Amino acid sequence: MTYVTNCIICGQPLVYATEARLKKCDFCEHEDYTLIYCTAGHYICDLCHSKKAVAVARQLLDATDSNDPVCILEHIMAHPVISMHGPEHHAMVSGAIIDAVWNAGYWCPD
Repeated sequence: MTYVTNCIICGQPLVYATEARLKKCDFCEHEDYTLIYCTAGHYICDLCHSKKAVAVARQLLDATDSNDPVCILEHIMAHPVISMHGPEHHAMVSGAIIDAVWNAGYWCPD
């Protein structure tokens, strides 16, 4: 194994392994085999690495089953594609609230 660069979540070195391991993406929880992961165990799938902020927020909203809007929002804002002061925060807040209501079972489609 070789350590070349650092993890975008925690800053620890990345492992470039010679044998693929099944890892779960720390953001969308998609499982995949990978050769690259953090020494602390973090893994970010290619979809999360390559998507823009709003697309990432949508993907994370679709993947969560949390009914806590603050936890949902903090999870989305922790993604490295999300800018600290970007306009995507406006859509994320409403998305987190709506998702939390839906996940809590209070959604009434009628």
